[in-house]
Amino acid sequence: MKKLVLCIMAVLVLFVGCGKKNKEQDKSGAYVIQYWNALTGPDGPYMTKMIDAFNKEYAGKIQVKQQIIPNDDLYSKLAAAGNKEANKPDVILMDNTRIAQYVENGTLLDLTDLVNKAGIKGQDFIPDAWDATVVNGKNYAIPFDSYPFFLYYNKKILAEIGYTEADLKDTTMDKIVEMSQKAKAKGYVGMAVFDAWPWPEILMGFIKQKGLDIIDAKDDSKVNFQRPEFVEAFKQYVATVDKGLTNDPSVDGVIPFNEGKALFKWDGIWATTSFMALKKDSGVEIGLAPLPRIGEKNKMYTGSHNLTAVKKEGNSPEKNEAIMEFMKYLSKNSGQFAAAGQVPANKTTWSSETFKSMPFAFIANYTDSFFYAPKTQNFPLAGWGGLGKAATGYLNHTYPSIEEALKATEKEVNDQLAQLSKTKK
Repeated sequence: MKKLVLCIMAVLVLFVGCGKKNKEQDKSGAYVIQYWNALTGPDGPYMTKMIDAFNKEYAGKIQVKQQIIPNDDLYSKLAAAGNKEANKPDVILMDNTRIAQYVENGTLLDLTDLVNKAGIKGQDFIPDAWDATVVNGKNYAIPFDSYPFFLYYNKKILAEIGYTEADLKDTTMDKIVEMSQKAKAKGYVGMAVFDAWPWPEILMGFIKQKGLDIIDAKDDSKVNFQRPEFVEAFKQYVATVDKGLTNDPSVDGVIPFNEGKALFKWDGIWATTSFMALKKDSGVEIGLAPLPRIGEKNKMYTGSHNLTAVKKEGNSPEKNEAIMEFMKYLSKNSGQFAAAGQVPANKTTWSSETFKSMPFAFIANYTDSFFYAPKTQNFPLAGWGGLGKAATGYLNHTYPSIEEALKATEKEVNDQLAQLSKTKK
């Protein structure tokens, strides 16, 4: 009888073990990783190419199944999964502005031990990109890329008004206004703008140069947009508008810029590919420069995509190590992703031929000027919901003055933050 019990127990152990293997591994024994990202644009195929290369190299060991999902749908789908781990991904390529929120609600896995075991070191990454992934002293992500903003310019117009590209390497907003005035005198638009999306990230950078953040991560229950530093930064931000050096803000400024009728336009790094294509398509040659500064030291808002792992109680240590191996691979090979129009966060990849060939490769010399969003889940509300609305409202004349724009949106954001605070309680 005793032998029979032991045999039954052995069979049960074997069955449970096989069940776990079937759950985490495919028939070849490879650990299966579900990977979600929102790369629905031209960058998607570049990521797919990297996944295909990984799956080929790790055949029989690790296999990644990728889902590309529109950004809002991705997080809705994650929320809908609830506690059903089978419906959740293993890895998400997550924007840095969301990390704090998903750490706070318990979604993300603490990667600290796995990062250390994998030999991944913060010194190999853009400093602020790495810092953005650390919450309460713990690693919750590996930075994948950074997407800074640039001052794009028309090379022909710049030369026509008597300046060279060297004049834009470390320029000021006052100088941009001066150049825009000369461009207007020759019949061009100085700065191409659009009130529907005025790139409040540029304004955030000017505010940072004044030594402030738009919201304090340590006290994120309210914002204070009416401080003198905010007003001064805003004045610099809209200087070309106030001086009549732009197109009609209600018309998308990309139109005159693409037509070769505007000197400047600030935009995200992702616009590089389309702007560079203008030379072939219509003969309009565009260059890139760092954003202008308003003080002694430049600060440029930068976002980032980060590799995060979803916490799953059912995952074995081996599965989590496979996840880390995948993340490490993407980071190590992220130089290839530069072709998608992003700056790899891993500095060791900057020597790759792909990155060095990109027109924005010079920005590697300016990463000390990068800064990332404060680590609070309330940042998007304060940033795009607050300053973004203030900028749009000022450009379309909803608000008669900068002061009124900041006052109104400060109240609106603070009312929403107060409501969120009540909801949490």
